[in-house]
Amino acid sequence: MAEAIRILILEDSPSDADLEEFELQEAGLAFTSKRVMAEKDYIKELKAFSPSLILSDYDLPQYNGAYALAEAKRCCPDTPFILVTGAVGEDRAIEILTQGANDFVLKNRMQRLVPAVRRAIAEAEALKARKKAEEKLLEAHKALESKVKERTLALQNEIARRKEIEESLRHSEEKLRMALDASEQGIWDWNIVKKELIWSEKCKAIFGFSPNMSVTHELFLKAIHPEDRKSVEQAIFRTLDQKDDYEVEMRVLWPDNTIHWVASKGKGFYLDNGKSIRMIGVTRDITERRRMEYDLDRERKLESVGRLAGGIAHDFNNLLAVIQGNIELSKMKIPWKNKVLENLNAAEYASRQAGELTKRLITFSQGGDPVKTLCDINNMIMDTIGNCVTIKSVEKKYSMDDGLWPVELDEGQMRQVLKNLVINAVEAMSGRGSLSVGTKNIMVSRHDSLPVSEGPYVRISLADTGEGIAEKDLTHIFDPYYSTKQRGSEKGMGLGLSVCYSIVSKHYGCITVKSEEDSGSIFYIYLPAFNKGKLTALKYPDEKHAATENKKRILVMDDELLVRDVMEQLLQVKGYDVETAADGLEAIELYKKAKEADNAFDAVFLDLSVKSGLGGVPTLERLREIDPQIRAVIFSGYGDDPAIQNYSLYGFVGAVTKPFTLEKLLNVIEKIH
Repeated sequence: MAEAIRILILEDSPSDADLEEFELQEAGLAFTSKRVMAEKDYIKELKAFSPSLILSDYDLPQYNGAYALAEAKRCCPDTPFILVTGAVGEDRAIEILTQGANDFVLKNRMQRLVPAVRRAIAEAEALKARKKAEEKLLEAHKALESKVKERTLALQNEIARRKEIEESLRHSEEKLRMALDASEQGIWDWNIVKKELIWSEKCKAIFGFSPNMSVTHELFLKAIHPEDRKSVEQAIFRTLDQKDDYEVEMRVLWPDNTIHWVASKGKGFYLDNGKSIRMIGVTRDITERRRMEYDLDRERKLESVGRLAGGIAHDFNNLLAVIQGNIELSKMKIPWKNKVLENLNAAEYASRQAGELTKRLITFSQGGDPVKTLCDINNMIMDTIGNCVTIKSVEKKYSMDDGLWPVELDEGQMRQVLKNLVINAVEAMSGRGSLSVGTKNIMVSRHDSLPVSEGPYVRISLADTGEGIAEKDLTHIFDPYYSTKQRGSEKGMGLGLSVCYSIVSKHYGCITVKSEEDSGSIFYIYLPAFNKGKLTALKYPDEKHAATENKKRILVMDDELLVRDVMEQLLQVKGYDVETAADGLEAIELYKKAKEADNAFDAVFLDLSVKSGLGGVPTLERLREIDPQIRAVIFSGYGDDPAIQNYSLYGFVGAVTKPFTLEKLLNVIEKIH
């Protein structure tokens, strides 16, 4: 009977430790365990408990996984070490792998724990068996050489002993092969003198070859991605010529033209004169790890772009508010059916289109979380695509599931996703072809290899008959500022698909693509299904407003002079008495004086952010001390800020985003009175 595994668990959460033990017990692993959470206890048990496996959290009250790994490597370097961490520590987990950890498991994906443990134990046993076999072989060679010199007559006895040890080595190698197969690693053996290359079945499977295929060194090199082939050949040269260990990560092209990532390690064997005669090593598929690293890198890029985009959008919205407001004021002074009025209408339309662009930029900002409501996806899709595709040369085909599970989403953001995808599809077809759109209920499992949690999803598919996407571009199409089109206002700026990726990710879904050159493309959007309640009819606020009956007093606070001026003029045109302030302190002083003079303001508009003064939220807190019944409206170019999206939680009675129209201002004033 195999000896029970001794597992040392470094974890400050008893429930997490219990869950780890439960997963291992459910898998039928025989083990004993000991849990510690303090550094001194951990160091003590490394020697006293002599673990055969270490499971460690990363963040502990006064310790962390990096120090735990370093201590383990010092005390028991051959003991496998697996990091069990939360989602916040994924990037650090990737780092710790490079420092010698065998694997890491996310706490929200505990189903990976058992395979990781089996793999780590198998690797440790294989290493132990290999070392033992090598030690025996070395010992035998030394003994043989000594006895040949000392006793020529005993040569046959020594040869018999050598054969016995070599047989033991063969048995050990067979055990090693079995252990590597269990750990999903393939082994290879390259006899350089005989020009023979032997691969295990697992090794062939990792490269996409059939089990009965005969593999040569030339076939191996041909399977490597052309961009990685040179670096692999250099690594082989260093091993053979400079006697370095062989260790590479490379992309391989399967016979079906799919790309997989492979890690390979090996050692060379040499004659006394230094001539290389053999290389032996192992190979492992690391496609999933590489995809995770790539996703993390993409998220960091999007976050970086988001910070910049948010600031640009805010300043741009301030300028648009001034432009749009002055256009409206100018239109009021020009007779109807005047040519100048037509020009102003065109400028106003362009200004509003520019406002839509800022919404796309805002999507990248850190606070750009969607405002979700239950949505009838089928109606939303057909309405959006119907408005986007108006040319008869593009045929629209729909395959919509009538029994879709309900989904919560930000309808405005999701319409933007569909619009971006449709525009790209029509361009890829040069305005002529067919666009097939479908919806379907999907249960996602770990076997689907999607970067989302398991569970029910609604899948939206959008397929075109266009030119397709080149293989070299396929893995980059969601990167910010990556575009295959020429730059320019009518071409590509590389934001469209990045916006789609960002929006869908913030809905806890994912977007994928399948495409080949000259064979069209199909995009899939997976959105988590909402399991509470049923879809209800969407209600839209009444946009109509009535003329002001009495002259009301309005206080406007904004740090931009042009914004204050245009708001003052717009509201004055409709008969309001308006005063303005450049920051929160000035607004507080004006409000206090008006209150004391019995000439209070009926409403106050407060800008969310002021560059060098008191912003809208803290200003309202102090104004409420003066007048608990104050009716304040928050407004800003940051349309995604929580204070805008959930204004009532901050004490406001309304919210307006820049750029705004006179109609929007009047609507919000009427709704708060």
